[in-house]
Amino acid sequence: MTKLLHSLRFQLTLVTLLVFGLIQAAGFMVLLTLRERDVRADFDEWLRADASRMLEQVLRQPMETLVPSPTGSIPQMSPFHFRGYYFQLRRADGTTLVKSANLEDTDLPWSEAAQRARESDTPVLETIAGEGLKSVSGAVGDVRLLTVFGRTPSGEALSLQLGARLDRVNLAVAGPRRLLLALFPLSLVVVAIGSWFMAGRALRPIDEITGAVRRLTVDRLGQRLGLPVPKGDLAQMVVSLNEMLDRIEKGFRSQERFVAEVSHELRTPISVLLGEAQLLGRAARTVEEYDRFVASVEVEMRRLGQTVESLLLLARANAGFPIALPGGVSLNDVVAEAVRRCSAVAAHWEIDLVPRLLLPSADEPEPMVRGDEELLCAMLTNLILNAIRHSPVGQPVTIELTAEGDRSHITVRDAGPGVPPESVGKLFQPFTSLRQEADPAPGTGLGLAIVKSIAELHGGSVAVRNVPAGGCEFAVTLPTMPADPASPKRSSGLAGG
Repeated sequence: MTKLLHSLRFQLTLVTLLVFGLIQAAGFMVLLTLRERDVRADFDEWLRADASRMLEQVLRQPMETLVPSPTGSIPQMSPFHFRGYYFQLRRADGTTLVKSANLEDTDLPWSEAAQRARESDTPVLETIAGEGLKSVSGAVGDVRLLTVFGRTPSGEALSLQLGARLDRVNLAVAGPRRLLLALFPLSLVVVAIGSWFMAGRALRPIDEITGAVRRLTVDRLGQRLGLPVPKGDLAQMVVSLNEMLDRIEKGFRSQERFVAEVSHELRTPISVLLGEAQLLGRAARTVEEYDRFVASVEVEMRRLGQTVESLLLLARANAGFPIALPGGVSLNDVVAEAVRRCSAVAAHWEIDLVPRLLLPSADEPEPMVRGDEELLCAMLTNLILNAIRHSPVGQPVTIELTAEGDRSHITVRDAGPGVPPESVGKLFQPFTSLRQEADPAPGTGLGLAIVKSIAELHGGSVAVRNVPAGGCEFAVTLPTMPADPASPKRSSGLAGG
């Protein structure tokens, strides 16, 4: 029952029923009001016509016949025997000359409005209570009372009061009222049934879409929803859902591929360590063999740690890592820190790191970017390590910082073999690595992907090109913060020629 009450079909039916009921009730009230107004207008017109005819007959009668008898009784003349009326004939002073038999001892009210209208001979219409009046049917309700004025041939002023029960008006209105009251619930039932089926028909495409979505599983992510209607809001909704499914499938497949490649990268050093450990444990080994095993464990563990750290950085960047520092970050400091982190590796491979910083001046302030200093250092560190890995022994790696307008550029150049043309397009994809035979610790293929993600996270970009004279050049472009004239200028202790 609760499910039915909360269903869209029931709510649409209920809203339709309420709106229709209110409109119909208002329409019925307007119809009854107009009907009663028209009936009352016809009734008043009819009352005026009969009063005029009665007054005309009264004025034709000799005055002697209208004078009360010596006993005080008021005569009842045949011209006044109009069935269903109460009438009373008065002199100008309000005394009664003649009245209808159904009034008996009761007089029709002589209101102040009628007395004032006597002066202008204007007819007066009033509605009075029927208390004290008699009728064949018993109780008398409201009475419509018309007072008209006239004069006899001798010039005496007379007032004729003619009253008629409003039962006729009530009966004329009661019939349509009973009919409308009977039609109201019947029409609501019909509308409720019709609305229920129409709502079900209108919502059937939504039910089909809901069923299709429920049937979607991981194995069916490639399926798409069909269009229940060629155009309209539902068609647009289906198109939006299909576009969402495209994004979900793309992300899911990317995650599947990412997890598979990560598993492969993590499985390799673990398999190497496990194999060497099993081989080492089969027989007694020399101290040199144990030393080689320890060295191999160190190499593989370093590679495993580098892989895990790179994966964490990549996930952090792809997740939209928030900018931690509200202020700016000095690119000179970023270059200096990245060179410091890579100096030991460069010294081991006899590679010279040549930083070329952008020293501030009056015309060219120190380049600052809004971002996360740690992520920017990790980005540049990956580029420098990549250059070290591909540079021949004894060759320099240049890290140059330049500025142009509202953009800053960090360029890392090596003297290695360069990037094969067929690998340029996929170089920044995860797990793409240009392995070198002489490299005892090849990369994980995640470094350049991290570089691209961090650069884009800071509103920048990264590009690669082969240098004609030999080697490869990676250029990171970042948006520079507007210079603050009040900020002091700083210079770095690192510079290269």
